[in-house]
Amino acid sequence: MENLAYISLIAAYEDLENNKPVTFPQVRHLVRDIQEATWKSLSVQTLLRLLSLGLFVAILGWFNSALALMRLGDRGSLVTELQQDLRSLGYFSGPVTGDYGPLTQEAVTSFQVDYRLTADGVVGPNTERVLQAQFSPTPPISQSFNPDSRPYLQPGNRGAEVKRLQERLIIAGYKINPDSIYGAETKEAVRLFQTGNRLLGDGITDLDTWQVLHRKFYVVVVPARNGATLVKVREKYKNAYEAYHRLGYYIHVGAYIASPYEGQKALNIAKARVKKLRSLGFKDARVAYL
Repeated sequence: MENLAYISLIAAYEDLENNKPVTFPQVRHLVRDIQEATWKSLSVQTLLRLLSLGLFVAILGWFNSALALMRLGDRGSLVTELQQDLRSLGYFSGPVTGDYGPLTQEAVTSFQVDYRLTADGVVGPNTERVLQAQFSPTPPISQSFNPDSRPYLQPGNRGAEVKRLQERLIIAGYKINPDSIYGAETKEAVRLFQTGNRLLGDGITDLDTWQVLHRKFYVVVVPARNGATLVKVREKYKNAYEAYHRLGYYIHVGAYIASPYEGQKALNIAKARVKKLRSLGFKDARVAYL
């Protein structure tokens, strides 16, 4: 009978290890097996082992439940907020019902894939943190920016820092070739960026230019499924272009700087463009926070 109690506990533990919730029937069987073991027939050592293992399984169960904030089958105001947030970012296109159904699960999974999270369709602490970061107040400079690590750059320079500059310019909406060479094309893109942001338009990347360039942008993106996607988008937005990010290739259809004072306005403009793109048939258009 002792073996039955052990087996019940081990089965519950293995379910937790495999990310399966411990069900009420399992708990009932566990209690029954322990009761049938009759406490008098158990040694003190066996009792201690059972109690220790049982407590461990219970703690794991509570921990698992705490980590999973929202999952398939949940409902309520938190799910409503989740659906609204996912809709704003372009991941959820279904009705906002407050029910965590298959459409919501699919939207969460897509978000997790894009942000390199565990793609399980469950909103745990990491997914919640990254999701809320998309709507948090924007600092003047991205957290990764370090003035000491961003040198003064000008035409003729080459190397990794020039490529980083070019990559930020591409995100900001300037179609250039990230070839690590500070040539005429890069200089002109820097000059246009400077004049558009009330900086000295000399085409030279100084500290002030770096600081503004390293603010976050709300970028309207359409995943580049194939070569025809860009052609179709350009029928409406002639300045759209294909770009690369660590998440893959995408069609860049506009960037709006998330400044500390007009960040919400920029987000609203980006959302409006996403809405227009979806009405044109680009259902996977969305706002990326880059």
